[in-house]
Amino acid sequence: MLQLKIKESGRLDRVLRKAELPGAEWLSRSAWDSLFEQGMVRDESGRRLVAGSQQDAGALIQLNLPALAGILPASESLVPVWMADDLALFDKPAGLDSYPLFPWETNSFANRVAAWLMQTGKMSATDFSQLASAPVLEGGLTQRLDRDTSGALLVALTTEKKAAIRTEFSVHHVNKSYLALVHGIPKELEIHLQTWPENQKKMAAGREPKKADAQRVHLSVEILGTGKSTSLLRVRSVYGTRHVVRVSMATMGHPLVGDALYGTSQDGYTAHLLHAQAIQIDGYPKLPEIPPPQSFLDSCRILGIDYFHGNGK
Repeated sequence: MLQLKIKESGRLDRVLRKAELPGAEWLSRSAWDSLFEQGMVRDESGRRLVAGSQQDAGALIQLNLPALAGILPASESLVPVWMADDLALFDKPAGLDSYPLFPWETNSFANRVAAWLMQTGKMSATDFSQLASAPVLEGGLTQRLDRDTSGALLVALTTEKKAAIRTEFSVHHVNKSYLALVHGIPKELEIHLQTWPENQKKMAAGREPKKADAQRVHLSVEILGTGKSTSLLRVRSVYGTRHVVRVSMATMGHPLVGDALYGTSQDGYTAHLLHAQAIQIDGYPKLPEIPPPQSFLDSCRILGIDYFHGNGK
């Protein structure tokens, strides 16, 4: 329990965000909201306080803060499938967030990478945190994958390498290949769309109308196999637009199986079926492909699609 004396009068959440607390630079506005909601902020008598309460200078506040050291190492680590001195390629499992939203969370890809870095003596979790700008807890992640998307995720081990890779993404010099299970059988194999943010959780896409914040995207699609009413696709893209495969396929009338956000949640699957198979940066050594997880292969089999035949194996 930490006891803090308020130095100036004002709204409590704003006053606390200005306070010099160890590790508090990693607390986003959402993290502070979570602390209030969980009753971790109380007055001198132990009474629970709310974010919008007005406090006078000199008031004593009790903070029951969890660890605020940035990225905490998880109990379970991940081992890279490829690495150089300052860059590593990992296979992110499906069902795992890319990075934690709050500094006290440990169940994310970034936490497991931090555990591997510490176990191998390559970097401390604190140093890994510093590869990102507070309060974002992504460490050296050069890109992000949705929670339910598995596969290739690049992690930089220096700030210089992270900046260099991010630049390559911004100028479309990074080629990405995905395996996607979708509804229907696409007729168009070259997709040209515009995407734009619709809200915080969702993107929108279309050929028209043009939006001020729209980004033109192009995807090439290869049909690897078909079932009764679904297809296994290889989708290639050089765009880092959020949800680019999911929103593009849905806009074309072929949402991913299990994609409740852009498709339907009535198809019997609770997670979308998308796997980042490969990532390649222009001018870099060829990186290994990441085979899909067994759960993805099982879904192919259930849907009547021969994955191995479609991939020439």
